[in-house]
Amino acid sequence: ALRRTPRRLVEFGRPAVGRAINLASTYRLRILFQNLNHVIDPVMVPKGLGIGLGVRKVLNSVGRIQPTDPRIAGGLVAAYLAWWTAHYRKHIAHKPRLSYLRTSYNQQVVLRCASLRATFLPTPWLSSAHAQTIGSVVRGLNGTLPLLQLDRELITDAGGGTVALDWQPRPCSARDTLSADAPTLVVLHGLTGGTMEPHVRMLLKMAVNNKWRAVLLNGRGCSDAPMTSPQPYTAGYTGDVFWLIKLLKKRLPNSPLLAAGVSLGASVLTKYVSEASDTADGTGLVAAASISNPMNFQTIPMGQNSTRDPKLLWPYMVVLSIRMYHYMIKHWHTMKQHPKLERLKRRKLLPKFYDITHLEDMIIVPVYGYSSREEYYRDSSSINYIHRIQTPTLFFASTDDPFIRTHPERECAANPYTICALTEKGGHCGFMDGVFPFSGDTLMTRVVQEFFHANLDLRYEAHAHGRHAEPDFPLSTGLVKSAGTSSGPNVAHRIVSSL
Repeated sequence: ALRRTPRRLVEFGRPAVGRAINLASTYRLRILFQNLNHVIDPVMVPKGLGIGLGVRKVLNSVGRIQPTDPRIAGGLVAAYLAWWTAHYRKHIAHKPRLSYLRTSYNQQVVLRCASLRATFLPTPWLSSAHAQTIGSVVRGLNGTLPLLQLDRELITDAGGGTVALDWQPRPCSARDTLSADAPTLVVLHGLTGGTMEPHVRMLLKMAVNNKWRAVLLNGRGCSDAPMTSPQPYTAGYTGDVFWLIKLLKKRLPNSPLLAAGVSLGASVLTKYVSEASDTADGTGLVAAASISNPMNFQTIPMGQNSTRDPKLLWPYMVVLSIRMYHYMIKHWHTMKQHPKLERLKRRKLLPKFYDITHLEDMIIVPVYGYSSREEYYRDSSSINYIHRIQTPTLFFASTDDPFIRTHPERECAANPYTICALTEKGGHCGFMDGVFPFSGDTLMTRVVQEFFHANLDLRYEAHAHGRHAEPDFPLSTGLVKSAGTSSGPNVAHRIVSSL
């Protein structure tokens, strides 16, 4: 029977997650498992492990074989496990793909980031993009991530808007036992997110484990923060980030500043790093990490176009639209105070609450003075700002991310201050590995932690040797500006030589 089905065996080896079948529902396979003295429970057979419809055909082809012999069942199970292991190693487990300009500084950063050079082994039963994306949200609901004790601070800016900062710990408070020169991590959350986002909590926990200060910049009106000015949270506004960095430099003048943005927060952070690089004060950051950045909003299928997207984006867009609609309705009493929204009735938003483009056309575009939604997308897309970045920045994402259509490999390869790392699997802000991924860290936190440590260490070493930064040593916003000069090789060159 097996000799008559060579094509079926080929189909058996093809990954087809979309056509995956429930193996536990196959009668013959259930009998085979019973012959193993119930060692393997049919209910525990995972679904959707990339097995095509050829499995059912192969099982039907061996239907004449009497499944009473345990050796037959054991052989089939062993063959399946061997095939899945080979498929996992060939198509799922890969090293991150790196794109960067080969300067000695970048090479040193990569050498010190072991996770960027190691093979990423995603969770076998959560290897697809949607499983990783949904699993990253579920891990925030099962109680495995600790709820950190954060100190909230509400500050009103010159324009009357209220900015909510969540500190861990708050400077000069009773719980603040850190030194004045301890690094400070600034975290920017995603669309209508906040402290409860699992990605944000993981980054805050990473800062606590490294004895860093951490501060979460909540978007206006997000995470139960009050909205006192008709200015909603958006991907193109960086004024709050400028204000926060200026505040931190005033309060913590000796603290090295780091910044990490997730999803939409990564887009805001990238735009800030680019815009601040052109100012006299610079970004004020030692390093920045952009995680699962949408990059180019013009290439993402929005609204009705998302229903025809092959990456199955529309369920996520509906959820985000509902969250954005709830955000607008919650703060409608403040939003309608804007001159361009005085005549807008709240009921006009209801018919298309599932379409985020409708909310952008009705509120975001007029409030921020854009002529069209296309102009708003173009102004908010990070891909247009990477060439101006002059602060060491890591762009970390997955190629199967359902929200990302453009990756900045070419742009990062032309800028000595940027490194692009792409994994084959990981979904949107997922990057979960291990058999039980709902406890512990993920590849995201390990990569960000190693990248920040590498930049901090290289700058400390440059200051210890009294060296100025040379062209291949991007230190425009360095930790400490040295007053000495030297004609010898820089620190990075000597480290490479010693290695």
